[in-house]
Amino acid sequence: MRNFPFKILVVALLLSTCQTIPVKVPIVKTKEPVEIKNSTSLATIKFDRIGFKIKRGTAIESYEPDLLGLSCVLVDGNIFWNQGRVLARNIEFEDIFFDEMKVANFNVIGDPDKMFANASDKKKKSNFLIGGKIDEIKLEVCEQINWWTGFPRGTKKGKGAIKVRWQVFSVLNIKVVFETTTQGAAKLEMGVGGGEMVLIHNAFGNGVVNLTPSKKFVDLLTAPNQTIVDIKNVENTELAIDRYPPRQQKTTNTIDQTRLSVVSIDAEYSHGSGFFIAPDLIMTNFHVVGNGQFIRLTLLTGRKI
Repeated sequence: MRNFPFKILVVALLLSTCQTIPVKVPIVKTKEPVEIKNSTSLATIKFDRIGFKIKRGTAIESYEPDLLGLSCVLVDGNIFWNQGRVLARNIEFEDIFFDEMKVANFNVIGDPDKMFANASDKKKKSNFLIGGKIDEIKLEVCEQINWWTGFPRGTKKGKGAIKVRWQVFSVLNIKVVFETTTQGAAKLEMGVGGGEMVLIHNAFGNGVVNLTPSKKFVDLLTAPNQTIVDIKNVENTELAIDRYPPRQQKTTNTIDQTRLSVVSIDAEYSHGSGFFIAPDLIMTNFHVVGNGQFIRLTLLTGRKI
């Protein structure tokens, strides 16, 4: 048994030359996407994260030597998933998602060709975040050899398929609003270095393509988005702070105190204003802070917090 490096999210796999466990790659049909004439009529989407939920020790690949041994190494065996559950952000998967969704004319943001896309597109917020969790990987590969020397060439060809469970997260409602599962498949007729990763990436792209025909998914993006909350019944709403009576003095008499309560807000790629409504509470607009982790406040005095 020997170690086999697998360049994905610090995942390590093991290759066994013991008895081979059959890994059957399913046949996956590529579906036709829903026709979208105007991408701007849809809500904006952005790929956020990729996950792998495969049981440790699961055989995800089998080696398929040819009978004559003229093009493939005469060795059988498996590659086993040896990482357990993984959840991370990955630029390569994000790029694949963007490219396939753009071809299908979805309103997807996060252009990989823009090195500063997040900053330059700061006015274009994502309404929905998309996550994909790979539940299954099936690969059949051939490790190619040099005909003259008989030594491995370091290239692999074959076929593979994956199963992806998708979740759509509403930024406004702060919850998952849609889930579905697709399959994707890929084939390498010519051997390449890192053939397994190429197969997984290409199969993932095909899985993205098979998400685009989902009418429920398109309907979700087509539905009008709620932009304001109902504040008509504010008297019946429980407040997080004590209620204060309205000021009885003229505005001109309290202008200095009012000005001191106003702050400027910088939240990663957006900025705006807010004001203190309590010693430890500031009110601002959601589109200013969004889901940013780090918020910088600038007080009237110039102090930054």
